[in-house]
Amino acid sequence: MMLIMALAAYLLAVINREKNQAIATANYRANFDVLTGLPNRYYFSQRLDDLIRDVKRSGQEFAIFFIDIDRFKQVNDSIGHAAGDKLLTEFAQRLAQTARESDIVARLAGDEFVMVMRNVSDVIQADLMIEKVQRALQAPFDLEGRQHIVTASAGVAMYPVDGTDVTSLLLHSDQAMYAAKRSGRNTHYF
Repeated sequence: MMLIMALAAYLLAVINREKNQAIATANYRANFDVLTGLPNRYYFSQRLDDLIRDVKRSGQEFAIFFIDIDRFKQVNDSIGHAAGDKLLTEFAQRLAQTARESDIVARLAGDEFVMVMRNVSDVIQADLMIEKVQRALQAPFDLEGRQHIVTASAGVAMYPVDGTDVTSLLLHSDQAMYAAKRSGRNTHYF
């Protein structure tokens, strides 16, 4: 009888551990991009909404950078999707390395990334920050044993000037990013 109870307790512990691991995996996949490990669109939107609530009370400002890899489709088409995935992963790492601890970096979809730089109160500060980000991305990426230069276009929106909610800030930074692409790429627009 004791052996049966001990076995039942052991099996219950194993089942609970597996259940907890499955829940943790599901939560991670719901909030983070599996390829890059960055927050996904859903989790980013929640964090940005929380930040907006916080800064409304304190009167702080921040900048949001919508960043898109220039000609990413050509990478996938010419050297393959595995190389494209490696580029996305390394690109995400470089973005994360340029961010400060208080900033937010996320992958929204495909080759679209976003950064929120806290305590950026004017266009001059934002301009310096996005230039720092773009410089970090200029070093060649090693893809399939060859060095590839990759550029990025970025759109910048400022809170509260360009929007006071998640939707308007993403819309305005996305529109500015497309203006940067239309102007010749490898630049940023406000």
